[in-house]
Amino acid sequence: MNRILIAAADPATAQASQSTLAANGFQTAVVSDCSQLVAFCQQHTPDLTVIDLNLGGGSVWSAIQALRQDSRLSAMPLVGLSNQPSEPEIQYGLRLGMLAIDSKPVNPASFLSAVRNALQAPAVPSNVTPMPMSAPSTSSGNDPVSRLLAQTREIRELTAALKPHVPSFGDEAPELFTYIENSGAQIWEELSRIGQQGPERSAIALQDKDLRHDFRNMIGSVTGFSELLLMEPTVEGESRTRFTRIREICRAFCDLLDEQKAAAAA
Repeated sequence: MNRILIAAADPATAQASQSTLAANGFQTAVVSDCSQLVAFCQQHTPDLTVIDLNLGGGSVWSAIQALRQDSRLSAMPLVGLSNQPSEPEIQYGLRLGMLAIDSKPVNPASFLSAVRNALQAPAVPSNVTPMPMSAPSTSSGNDPVSRLLAQTREIRELTAALKPHVPSFGDEAPELFTYIENSGAQIWEELSRIGQQGPERSAIALQDKDLRHDFRNMIGSVTGFSELLLMEPTVEGESRTRFTRIREICRAFCDLLDEQKAAAAA
C-alpha cells in the first residue's frame, strides 16, 4: 500500500484529495503548512507527496527545494495542486522535479490519474541541481504585484477625489466615470487575490499572457474613459490634473506588464 502525504491548508482540497485516495486503497496523512510538510517528510518518507501550491506557513517553492536537497527525499514523487496554474508556474514546478500539477477544485478522475502516473514514473534523479530560493522575478528585483497595487491604489484615490464633481462634467459623465470606478475595483480585487499567494507565485502569475491580457483590457477601460472625460470642456483645474495623472499611471501600469512579458520570454 502506497503512503501518500497531502499538504493542503484548504479543508475542501485536503478532504477531496484524501477521500479520493483512501477510496482507491492508498494510505494517507494530511499536513497544513510548509513547515509541517518538510518535517513530516523528513520523519516518515512518504511514497508520494501531494502539495497544494497555495500552501501557507512559508514559501512552498522553498519547501519543495528543501525536500529535493534531502538525499532521502530527492527521488520522492511530487504532484502539485493549483487554481488554474499558469504555464510559467507549471514550468517552474517541473524544474523543481514535480511530475504533474493538477487543477483545483480536485477532480477525482484527473487527480487519481496524476497520482498513479507519478508513482509509476521513473525515479527523479537524486542530484537535482539546487534552484534559487525564489521564483523568477523582474529584472528590477521588485515585487511586480505590489508595484501594480500601488499604482491601482493611487488611481482609486484619484477617482474618489473626482467623484463629487462628476455631475458637473456633463450628462454622460456619470456613466463614463462608473466604468473607470468599476475597472479600477476589478483590477484591485484581482491583484489582491494574486498578491495573497506571495511574491514568488505573484511574479510567476504575471508572466501568463492571458492574465496580462485581462489586465490590459481593464486598465484600457480606465485610460479610454479618462481620455473621453478629458475632452469635456467642463473638466478644469484640479479635476483635469487628476484625470491626467490617472492616464499617466495607466501608461506606467502597461509598462510594468511589458516588463513581465519580457521576463516570461527570457
